[in-house]
Amino acid sequence: MRLQNAISSLLAMIALSSIAIHASVPDGDPSDDPVLTLTTHNFNEIIEKESLIMVEFSQSTRIPLSSTLKVFTDGKPSDYTGARTSQGISAHMRKRSLPAVSTVTSTNHTDFVHSDNVVVIVYLDISDTENLATFTKLAEDKRDQFLFGACYEHHVIPETQHIKTPSIILWKTFDERRNELSISGKLNEEELTNFVNANSVPLMDEITPSNFAFYSGAKLPLAYLFVEAMDPHRQVLIDSLSPIARQHKGRVNFVWIDASKFADHAKSLNLVQRTWPAFAIQKMDEQTKFPFDQSKPVEASAIEVFVRDFSEGKLKPNILSQPIPKSQKGPVFELVTDQWDEIINQSGNTKDIFIEFWAVIRFESPENDIPPGVDLQIDGFPTIKFKPAGKQEFVDYDGDRSLDSLLEFAEAQSANHVKAKKVEAKEDETVPPEQTVFGGHDEDEPHDEL
Repeated sequence: MRLQNAISSLLAMIALSSIAIHASVPDGDPSDDPVLTLTTHNFNEIIEKESLIMVEFSQSTRIPLSSTLKVFTDGKPSDYTGARTSQGISAHMRKRSLPAVSTVTSTNHTDFVHSDNVVVIVYLDISDTENLATFTKLAEDKRDQFLFGACYEHHVIPETQHIKTPSIILWKTFDERRNELSISGKLNEEELTNFVNANSVPLMDEITPSNFAFYSGAKLPLAYLFVEAMDPHRQVLIDSLSPIARQHKGRVNFVWIDASKFADHAKSLNLVQRTWPAFAIQKMDEQTKFPFDQSKPVEASAIEVFVRDFSEGKLKPNILSQPIPKSQKGPVFELVTDQWDEIINQSGNTKDIFIEFWAVIRFESPENDIPPGVDLQIDGFPTIKFKPAGKQEFVDYDGDRSLDSLLEFAEAQSANHVKAKKVEAKEDETVPPEQTVFGGHDEDEPHDEL
């Protein structure tokens, strides 16, 4: 089958058009083409008969839109968050085409070790099914990121003759090239996870859009060194910070980033001055930011103290907020971070709140940070969320921006059983005649609008 041929060549890409009517293939022998166009008519048929396939969901439109990539394994979808390059996609599909744990022998050991940037192999006796089960559990969880193998012939492989079983070796193409974990008896799942997480990341790699998802998914704090790629002292500075990265290995990931290309990302970390080099740490799970004082030079001695203080919890996050407005104009409350507790947490105990997160212009970072401890993920702008009165959780609004849709959503989610009503503007008011406001249980009851 042509899709099986595509998978074997690691290029199983399918474009699904949301408004296409018929499937189409380029001219020539369709069995040689790894890319298909799917429609609603043939989608299920193709997905169900292929064990592994990558699908690109896009819209048939002249306006360029970002597409969504999903990988279907035996019909079950999962998001593809890796690099959008042929190399990244090929590596991902290769991992997915293999079992979670491959059998590694003395014959294929060398090839398997060098088949990816990070390869994790457990060396154990063939009767050790308990440790293999623990290892397999981790492999299934991280199979999209790394290759995993099990070897029972370590004693005849020159590189592993000296090890005792069970042992785990993480082979990699950077830094020390290999890291070894010796196991005394039973394999500990947490210890294994920490070992892989700590050693699978370069001490101080360059971060780009192609590997950002990997660092974001690691959930460890991320320390950024902003330096221009053409700076003649760049490598000297990176080398000076590498020992600090090694001290905090497994607890904080360190990267350098081209400041000339990604100055706006520095701004999103509250590095407000475009002066380089600069340094900042971000807690990826909380999205809190800790910029290093830009009035001070970025030197190893100062950064060492800064990172140590961060690790010991001595630093407070830098929270960006616009000034509190002197007055509120119109029926929509202009919220800034410094008023979050007052408006969202205190007023939110009695009021339903619609909140829209937005940016001034496209690609510009927002000028207010989400306060620490608030469980909110903002993936783009504008984003609209709804907070029912008396609850801490926000509800995502994914509908269109029409008034009817917003009203219907608010009525369905409201803890106050809100009902929309039309009001006429009074002579001394500037409210448009068709302005809509929200009332509570009693429509005659006085209320404040946000």
